[in-house]
Amino acid sequence: MRLASLVLLGALVPGCAAASDWPGYRGPTHDNAAAPDGLDTALTDTAERVLWRKKIGRGYTGVAAKAGRAYTAGWQDGTATLLCFDPATGERLWGFDYDIDQYDDRPEWPKSNEGGPVVTPAIHGGRLFHTTRDGRMFCLNAETGGLIWRRNLPQLFDVPEPRWGFSASPIVVDGNIYMDLGKIVAMSTDGEALWETEDYTQSYSSPAPFTLNGKDYLAAFPLDGLVVVERDTGKVAAHYPWQSNQPCHAATPVVFDNDKIFISSGFNTGGAVLRFTGDALEVVWENKAMRNTMATSLYHDGHLYGFDQKLLRCVDAKTGEVRWSERGLGQGTLLAVGGTMLILSEGGELLSAPMTPDAFTPGPKTRLIFETRVWSCPTISDGRLFARGALGDLVCVDLSVAE
Repeated sequence: MRLASLVLLGALVPGCAAASDWPGYRGPTHDNAAAPDGLDTALTDTAERVLWRKKIGRGYTGVAAKAGRAYTAGWQDGTATLLCFDPATGERLWGFDYDIDQYDDRPEWPKSNEGGPVVTPAIHGGRLFHTTRDGRMFCLNAETGGLIWRRNLPQLFDVPEPRWGFSASPIVVDGNIYMDLGKIVAMSTDGEALWETEDYTQSYSSPAPFTLNGKDYLAAFPLDGLVVVERDTGKVAAHYPWQSNQPCHAATPVVFDNDKIFISSGFNTGGAVLRFTGDALEVVWENKAMRNTMATSLYHDGHLYGFDQKLLRCVDAKTGEVRWSERGLGQGTLLAVGGTMLILSEGGELLSAPMTPDAFTPGPKTRLIFETRVWSCPTISDGRLFARGALGDLVCVDLSVAE
């Protein structure tokens, strides 16, 4: 697997979003978890429950959904388009094209992958926020697609374009936008720059918000390592240098037990759990048991579940001990629904399994996407699961429990 694969999945503490909403990267609680109520996690008769399919163009942008509308982006016919569609039918409601002709010979960014947009949009207060590979940020009216404002982030924050483009998704917490551009930055939803850190080199990983002892933080994972930042001021509370075997970190930090942070990178590098004291990061363990090349791991009941390169693996979060490993799913992605993980393999197969350290006991597989590469994480909103492939297949499956 070539290095460029890293950037493609590389982004709110519980808040006001409705339980059925998926308002941005990694969902309403920023841990890739969907509420289990009313969902058929056994994936009964999945193939028969496909509601619709459509072609949206190349890319790896995930689906965000709120207030009865869903959003993603794709590249086709020389144009990258941010799309709004009806989640029940797949009908296109509006599209916003952004000009990428300036790239000449790289209009879709096909750097050892299919190219296309990668950043998942964020929805807040009736506005949609989306960032392009060259660092332009658009704020649109979420209902109509009308442009409200645009910003050139490399100019605004004086950061260089990363090798594979800006790939970290924005998150909205407490009414502000946060991004990791190499510098960790904050903006108002009106596009005003609020603060920025020093430059920790290029980033492809989205920050994770958390709160400890009444203070709000972000955990970010740019190339220079784990950086913990105070959310209100941008002051760096702690930094743990981390050197990967290749110059890219794509997985988002996983915060658990209030003060523990798991970081991981692939290419035989490994991972670590660190304890955040409020002004320092202390190593709990560090090994090569979990090497997240792209997709971020899940935490559940004392264990980490994730893709150790091309192995699906369960690791004890306290010790780093491997509990089980499973081959045959490629570099897939995971979504948590209660105590069950939904797995979308690199080959487009959907299956589920309980999150338990005892053994991997999956249910039946269903091929949802008939493409050669599926790296985008599925999302769930209002009882529907959305999954996409790199060449543009978007599939919607009804996961609601029949009444």
